Formats: sequence, C-alpha cells, structure tokens
Amino acid sequence: MSFTREKPVNIGVIFDQEVESGGGFQQGLNAAFLASKIDPTLVNIHFFHTKRNSKKILLKHGINSQLIKLSFLKKIYLFIKTTAKFRIFYQLTRPFLDFNFFESFLKNHDINLVYFISPSRFALDLVELNFIYTVWDLCHRDNPEFPESKIKGEFENRELRLNFSSKKAVSIIVDSKYSKSNLSKKYNVEKSRIEVIPFESLKDIKDNKFSSKKLININQKYNIDNPFIFYPAQFWPHKNHIYILKGLYILEKKYNILLNVIFSGGDKGNKKNIINFANKLGIRNRVTFTGFITNHELVSIYKKSLALVMPTFYGPTNIPPLEAFKIGIPVIYSDLDGLRDQVEDAGLLIDLYDPETLANCLSKLIKKKNFRNNIIEKGYILSKKIENIDRVKILNSILEKFSIKFNTFRETS
Repeated sequence: MSFTREKPVNIGVIFDQEVESGGGFQQGLNAAFLASKIDPTLVNIHFFHTKRNSKKILLKHGINSQLIKLSFLKKIYLFIKTTAKFRIFYQLTRPFLDFNFFESFLKNHDINLVYFISPSRFALDLVELNFIYTVWDLCHRDNPEFPESKIKGEFENRELRLNFSSKKAVSIIVDSKYSKSNLSKKYNVEKSRIEVIPFESLKDIKDNKFSSKKLININQKYNIDNPFIFYPAQFWPHKNHIYILKGLYILEKKYNILLNVIFSGGDKGNKKNIINFANKLGIRNRVTFTGFITNHELVSIYKKSLALVMPTFYGPTNIPPLEAFKIGIPVIYSDLDGLRDQVEDAGLLIDLYDPETLANCLSKLIKKKNFRNNIIEKGYILSKKIENIDRVKILNSILEKFSIKFNTFRETS
C-alpha cells in the first residue's frame, strides 16, 4: 500500500538578532540560509524578524522576511513576561492577564512549528506551538566571573530561557559535541533531543566572493609599518584583548620583534581599558582600532595578517577561526575545553594565564616559514572537512521526525 505524502508543515523561522551583534548576527544569517534550503516537501518556510533594521539586510541576501509587528503595550507586556526580575509580578498577574501576543501573531499566520535560529526570549511566550530552539553557548555558567554574564540581569534571563526551552523544545540545536554534552549535563536534557549543527564561516568568505576582487591596502590605510596580527571581536572583557597586548610587549622585550595588532569591532564597555593598558605598556602606536568594517575589508585584513589571534574565554565555537582557515592564515587560539576541539591540530594553542606562550607562538611563525605554511595547510584541510558536513540533512531529519508526529493530530481538510 502506498501513502500520499502529508501536507508540508508551516514553519516560522525567527530572526531575532541585532545587526550590530557581530558574530551573532553573522551566525544568524548562516542559519537563515540553511533554513532556506530545507526540503520544500517537508515544510513551507516563512521568515520573520523582530528588529526593524533586519529587513534590508535579509533582503540583500535574498531572504524575504516579515516583521513581527506588536504594539508598544504588547512589547512592554512581553518584556515583563520574558525578563527574570519581573517574573514574580508576571506570575502574580498571570491568572488575570495572561496573553501570548508573539504566539498569537504566528498562529494568525498558520504557523505550526517555530524555529528560533538564535537564542531568543520570545520562546517564553509559546504555550501551544511547538518549537526548535538554538543554544550557542553556556558561557554565563562556564565563566560567570565576567561582567557581561551579570549586567542587566543577563545571568538570570539566560537561565529563564534555557530552563524553559530545555524542557519544552521539541529539539535543541547546538554547535558542537562539547556543547551537546555541556547542555545535557547542566540542564538535564536528554541527548536524543539535542542535535549538532556546526557553525560556518561568513557566507561571503565561504563562497570566495572576494577572491578576484582587489584587496584594500591595509598598511597604507591605517599607516602600519610593521607586520600585524588580527583580532576581530567586540570589546567585551571576556574577549581578552589585554592578553594580546601583554604578548606583543613580551615579544619585543624577549625576541626584539616589533609587531602590530588590528582590533575590529564595536565597544562593549572595555575599549577604554584596552587603550589605557596599551599606553601603560608603551605600545599604543602599534595598536589599531578599526570599528566595524565591511566584509571586503575584513578579508583584506585577514590576507595581510601574520595570524589570527583569538584569546577569548568564551566558546566552544567562534566564527573567526573558521574564516581564517578558509582564507589561509594561521590561527592562534585559547587552550580551553571545547575551543581546542574546534581547531583540532590546525590551531596553535595558547595558555590564557601565560602571555609568554603567545609571544613564543608569534616568534615561531615569523622565524619558521615552513612551520607557518604547515599550519595554514592543516587549516585548509579542516576547513574542507567542516564545509562537507551535510547540515541540511541534519535539519531535514529533525523536521521529518516532527512532521510524522504532527500529522497524527493536525487538522485535515
């Protein structure tokens, strides 16, 4: 006996990232591109965004998305509902004033399944609709010392979202095997409900968009005379920019090597400390701050860099190493659980409690050309391995399993 295939599930893909959120926005874009490749016999895809300025960016990349329009009062109510410090007030008023404005909007558009392609507070508004949730990291639990894990109730808000989603989501998507184990352990989630879809590099880099385009003369633009290393990261304390400054200082004193550094990204409150520390070490003239840059300039800086240096305390997966592997420059990376798994043998690992290890790595890259070339080659091999992962197949499998269950109770016409 043959069966006709059921009607596709209507899936609402939620883009809930600010344009200025750096790697988070780029990873959101990558997830949106992936969602657009889902088997159309399984689902009808409807893209929605929560930030007005996302529309133009998504259209530029060929994704037609609809703004989730909510009145000012509805937004205020949702803020109270999804913010930890107001949770007691919400619980007290819930018997009299319990509205699900976000969910109602999606139900009015006949959505059957919600896919959050980035962490989102809006999951807390879902009562009846099933959803897939994305977890990028558990850094507030792994590294609670940093202020960004605490400001504006960030720790409590993350816990609220994760405790809810880990229990109610039909599937949770993470970036790595390490994250899967970490999430399962910390939030008691069955591993069968957690799927690994690894991060990818920036789409323009993955597609070699700038391979034939003339590079920007970075040394001329920023008046840099020495070779330089690169660190594209917003200025959060956990990004650990100061470690690089210590490494450059040691490199000069121990090896008599002058090296510059380019920092790109927006200020998240720690840039002043970095500038002051550079002045204290007497190396401020070798530190360049670019602010946010275009993808064309990003590639131009990468290609001229001695290496990507990323001494972050947060992980387990970060986008810059993926970009560096693809473009072909060495990666110097944090020797921490999860992060070392990302780069395997294609990265040079540094002890974040000893900046002399950075100075030693940089000296070796400068003095031993064959060593540098070997690291670059390993990066190319790992990049190809990462690209060959069939992410669409993983996502299709999640949706096919949901579709089979959903069609046992969906209304038929």
